[in-house]
Amino acid sequence: MSERVRNLKEIFPGAIGALDGTLIHAVVPLNQQARYRGRGRGDCFQNVLAMCDFNMIFTYVWAGWEGIAHDARVLREVAFDPNSRFPFPPPNKYYLCDAAYPNTRGFFTPYRNTRYWLADFRRRRAVTKEEKFNHAHAQLRNVIERAYGVLKARFPILKQMACYPYPKQIEGMRDVRNNPLQSCSEQLSLSKDTPSLSLSLSLSLSHTHTHTHILTVTVHITYQAKPGSALEKK
Repeated sequence: MSERVRNLKEIFPGAIGALDGTLIHAVVPLNQQARYRGRGRGDCFQNVLAMCDFNMIFTYVWAGWEGIAHDARVLREVAFDPNSRFPFPPPNKYYLCDAAYPNTRGFFTPYRNTRYWLADFRRRRAVTKEEKFNHAHAQLRNVIERAYGVLKARFPILKQMACYPYPKQIEGMRDVRNNPLQSCSEQLSLSKDTPSLSLSLSLSLSHTHTHTHILTVTVHITYQAKPGSALEKK
């Protein structure tokens, strides 16, 4: 954890991580696509909810929601789903969230109707106490944005998903939760009517004394052609 993050955490001593949603490109059946078209675009997306700590390590991931679902609704439904194993913070602890989420116990949001996003402060520094609070909040909460950025940069398939069955696409994202300490892995396979493909990707994140993030990517690909196919005959 960098000195800058440690200084920000002094302002938010109860913060144990950051929470946010992100859109991951999805391939869904034609009769379901209207529910997955997110934010006015023509492409389909699944809405993924995730949390990470201040070392950019994912601690929880829940995938599969339609792209049109509002972030607050996703959090509400997942938090009270007994099968989701949602990690509610301990007493006097909380996750940092943006204004799309409710400001309630365990979830700490910024002042509304006040400048918040980091880009808002690039040309004019924070002046009021509310703006100063929001600026500090945004800087510390931004860890989840950076974690998503690292994940998508290392796995371009998340920006342009191939035609895998939708349950496999969800499973691939939830593997981030299944490997919460230092890795993100994805297991995808084609349906039985097509040549089989298994793809295993792992992302390792480590830190040095200079706070530099070192990323290691391991890829394992196995391909097996259908019996009697042209590829098998070769």
